Amino acid sequence: MSTIEYKDIAQFICGRYGGKKVVEIGVGRLHEIARMISGCVDLTVTDIEPVGQGSGLRFVQDDVFQPDMDIYMNAGLIYSIRPPIEMQGAMGAIAERVGSDMVIRPLGTEDVLGHGRLVNFGKARFYFYDVSQQDA
Repeated sequence: MSTIEYKDIAQFICGRYGGKKVVEIGVGRLHEIARMISGCVDLTVTDIEPVGQGSGLRFVQDDVFQPDMDIYMNAGLIYSIRPPIEMQGAMGAIAERVGSDMVIRPLGTEDVLGHGRLVNFGKARFYFYDVSQQDA
């Protein structure tokens, strides 16, 4: 992903979820988007490994397959950048359980699970799952 794409995803998140609780799942070592949005949202980043510790971001170690639901409660958005397809179902279950929207930016042309809609926002493309549209 390019820096422009990072900025466009950050702009989408800040524009739609400014001031709200947002959780990134599987932050890994790529903190660019998290850093860009940390000033406009109440951000927590998670990963199964302690890779986010010392990043200056609010980091919580968590496993999406056995999640600590307290981390995700009241989140307006749960998002992940390049999550393995194996994680996506678990992420969707968390988002559904807490009533959160979800953004998945897959790796390249990788498929995603579920019924998200492809969004092209600036140079960024990602799948958006809008909780308010689930029953529509």
